[in-house]
Amino acid sequence: MSQATDRQADESLGALGREVAEDAVRLVRAEIDFAKAQLKAAALRLLFALVLLAIALPLLFIGLIEALSAVPAHYSQSIFGNNWLGWVLFGGLFFVLAFVLGGIGTIAVFRTLKAGKDTVNTFKEDAEWAKGLTKRGNSGS
Repeated sequence: MSQATDRQADESLGALGREVAEDAVRLVRAEIDFAKAQLKAAALRLLFALVLLAIALPLLFIGLIEALSAVPAHYSQSIFGNNWLGWVLFGGLFFVLAFVLGGIGTIAVFRTLKAGKDTVNTFKEDAEWAKGLTKRGNSGS
């Protein structure tokens, strides 16, 4: 009779173990589904924010153009005696500013690309070193 009781206890423990494993699988699946839902909601919020930015940036650009055009329109006649010279000088100022900032930006991009290439090369060297460790007879030093 004790063998039957032991067998029943083993079966009930096995069933309990299977139940715990099934619950763990359901929990992991629920966590994955929850994470997917959170990512989807975050992606929708990000998309909405990007749409708002895409609308705001052209409006900002137009507003900036309008505001800056007031400077030569107001001061050209009093300083230079005619309107076109003020517009030309103001446009030239922006041309020089754009040229300087573009040059600085270009240098920064090339430096960043070089640093990225160095990082990729470091990863490649590390991968080759790790492959060397896995080969037989290599001590890794």
